[in-house]
Amino acid sequence: MITIRFITLRKTRQGFPVNLYININGKRLHFFTDVYVSNPNNLKEGKIKKGEVGYAEKNLRLSKIFAETSALVYQQHNINILKQQIPVILGHKENQMNVGLVEYIIRYSLLKSYKRTRNLYIGTANKVKLFDSQVTIDNINKEWLIRFEHFCSETMSINGYAIHMRNIRTVLNHLITEGVTTNYPFRSYKIKKESTVHRALTDEQLRLIKHVESPGFCLEYRNMFMLSLYLIGINPKDLLHLKHTDVIAGRIIYRRFKTNKLYNVKIEPEALKILQKYQGERYLLNCLDRYKNYLDYLHHMNDGLKKLGMEYAEGKGYVEGTKAICPELTSYWARHTWATTAYSIGVSKDVISQALGHSNGVQVTDIYIDYDLDKVDEANRKVIDYINSL
Repeated sequence: MITIRFITLRKTRQGFPVNLYININGKRLHFFTDVYVSNPNNLKEGKIKKGEVGYAEKNLRLSKIFAETSALVYQQHNINILKQQIPVILGHKENQMNVGLVEYIIRYSLLKSYKRTRNLYIGTANKVKLFDSQVTIDNINKEWLIRFEHFCSETMSINGYAIHMRNIRTVLNHLITEGVTTNYPFRSYKIKKESTVHRALTDEQLRLIKHVESPGFCLEYRNMFMLSLYLIGINPKDLLHLKHTDVIAGRIIYRRFKTNKLYNVKIEPEALKILQKYQGERYLLNCLDRYKNYLDYLHHMNDGLKKLGMEYAEGKGYVEGTKAICPELTSYWARHTWATTAYSIGVSKDVISQALGHSNGVQVTDIYIDYDLDKVDEANRKVIDYINSL
């Protein structure tokens, strides 16, 4: 079975790229056409609608590409030959087989919705460019990966360059799925990782933070940290973007930005008190009513958390030389602190995993099962009661 059609990809600065998509008996190929549309709905059945700027010229190009590609594909089913010849039809100077890894990583980054994710891939592309700017996807092997690893290790930690290795692996998996390559050196290469420092507060630190005297703006950051703790270590991005409609029958039901997994957390009285104090207009909390985006707020919050416990002189600022409760504290410690506290008071690892959304491979949507949901609610109540006793 052969399918040839045009599709749009995620929006870039130029608009929505139009891609030539070919499927030959399950083997898929993608090629950039250098055509963009302002709205994906403007491309229908291989033609661009009137109203799109330059629609006539764009339709002429797409029509020519489709006619010449169709003739070639129905004559030639060899995937490798098609990879070489179709770019010629498209007018690309280089054929797809010789496109560099750096270019493919950049192209893949454009498929990502979130700016932070795109930037992670751009960072990998820049690192590869520094090491070997000319490497192609079919030239990557285990030996190349080891050399790249050694290059990265000169300036990065193991977990730091592991991000680059995983990004390269993801791009290769994508290209294999799209039929661009069959090369996969990660069968014989294992990405290294090392255990990270356990970011959990001690009971004494938690007690001090709970009762700390600090300037008003820092108390807000402390309260947001405690709210995250009361909501089973909810991620700060998810917390700040909660909507009023996410509150249903005394529970917060949301999807995590990072994983798109579904969470269902009971709002305990301690959490409700903070939610009511900082009630927002656009979102459940008012933080983003005052800050331009969550990263701006998070930057100030983490800076404030690191200074909790330091002496503060009105009009002069923090007193130099005074000690903070936990100079390394950030909003992300709430998740680890909840898990550590839960384990220390006897909550089982299975329930902790369920609460955090790990569940040993079980999907988070399973927490809608009443039994599991009750267990998670019970565990969170025990954690909060323990914190209250400190």
